[in-house]
Amino acid sequence: AAHCRPVFAAAAALILGFAVVWTTTFGMAALDGPKSLHDRTYAARATLLAISTCMLVLAALFAERRRNEAAINDSSNRLQLALDAAKLGVWSVDLKTERFECDARDSLIHGHTPGTPPRTIGEARSFVHADDLANLDEAFIASHRAGDNMRAEYRLAPIACGGGYPEERWVAIEGAYVR
Repeated sequence: AAHCRPVFAAAAALILGFAVVWTTTFGMAALDGPKSLHDRTYAARATLLAISTCMLVLAALFAERRRNEAAINDSSNRLQLALDAAKLGVWSVDLKTERFECDARDSLIHGHTPGTPPRTIGEARSFVHADDLANLDEAFIASHRAGDNMRAEYRLAPIACGGGYPEERWVAIEGAYVR
């Protein structure tokens, strides 16, 4: 059924067309009194033309929407493949609500507890080495003022990572402001 959606639009137009022809032929649903067969035929033609035009426009709009959705899905799949190949994590921060979101790879990089990544900026900051917080804040502020992309490097806090990493770990981040 999902592959034959235009067939259903055509079937609906056909059913409506039969309904119009039926009411025209037998003079049913005359709202302003009996009309001649000639007038009813012209009204039926105009109705069928309007129905057909609407169905064609709707079918074209839905087909375009399906093509756009397929293109978006393709782009999303390609982006995910690129992120996986580069072993990059994705994060986002809403500065108004202080909400923090990250994907599974970013959680893995930062050593978040599985299934419970940080939800706020404050929780996410606990994974940054205390000596690097000021530099990270400065990078965010400078980027925000310039309206440019943000780049920074910081060390992971060994306590927040659960001590699972024996060596010092550095993270490089890049971001863009979206207003």
